[in-house]
Amino acid sequence: MCGIVASVSSRGRVSSDDLARAAASLVHRGPDAQAVWAASNGRAGLGHARLSIIDLTTGDQPLHNEDDSIHIVVNGEFYDFERIRTELEAKGHCFKTRSDSEIALHLYEDLGARAMHQLRGEFAFALWDERDGVLFAGRDRFGIKPLYYALADGACHVASEVKALKALGVPRSKVDSMLKDLNISSTIVVQQAGDGGVNVKDAHGNTININNGLSDNTIRDVLNRLEAKDKVIKDLVAFLQDKDDRQSKELLVKVKRVSSVNEKEKKSLEEQLDLLTEKKALFEQRRIINADPGIEFSLKKEIEKMDLEIDRVKEMLSKF
Repeated sequence: MCGIVASVSSRGRVSSDDLARAAASLVHRGPDAQAVWAASNGRAGLGHARLSIIDLTTGDQPLHNEDDSIHIVVNGEFYDFERIRTELEAKGHCFKTRSDSEIALHLYEDLGARAMHQLRGEFAFALWDERDGVLFAGRDRFGIKPLYYALADGACHVASEVKALKALGVPRSKVDSMLKDLNISSTIVVQQAGDGGVNVKDAHGNTININNGLSDNTIRDVLNRLEAKDKVIKDLVAFLQDKDDRQSKELLVKVKRVSSVNEKEKKSLEEQLDLLTEKKALFEQRRIINADPGIEFSLKKEIEKMDLEIDRVKEMLSKF
């Protein structure tokens, strides 16, 4: 288990000091080494906190490809990496370490974003491609390794934990509204935009809007109105069901059609709750069989986070 952090700024404000501070905040995930890399133009940077498991001597990160045009930080483990490494070496790729993490770097050289199709395991990574000015970040499909991201002041930040985002300068008051867990798309692609900001897209090329500039008061007001609307619909359905005239029956059909949207939302929450419960059970099982105190502590923290998320989803379901 390690900790990773990455930043992209269209205004050239990424500094080694900020990255080092963020990496230091993840020292409990990677006590063996913390290191950073930042582009000379300040447009991008990566940080890594390492827990040494494979390749104890040469596996420090960030990792760089042969011509130093692509850079990567990885948390986790890639399965079957020996076979993939052998195939990449046969194609002429030169490896600088014996770490399994390096296969992602060279797969990306050959396949770009399609490299994700070749990766299996428990992992999260952030990769900066200087050739195209793109930050490519991804995690395993089951979300075993956490990966969070946030937009702030024309920059996009990616990290293993929220505390690293705060260390990068994401305002504490906006973290909750700007923070997104990658629980749907397993990858994001960040590109600098012509308007001085950054564009964030998911694996399907769809633009992801984070917060959209809404204030906390506006968001709270919208949520309150939706809750009030839901109560009005339920009361109206109860009222119309007691009526026998044709007009009331027709109106009841229309109201139920509107309320079906709420039913879809309820079903989505129920599916999310099932997924979280299964994920928690998996983590609890891993915690039981893992004897390493550091990993056991991190798994405990992840389980506590999942408990909070499960409680939040249950609270939302209780409103239906």
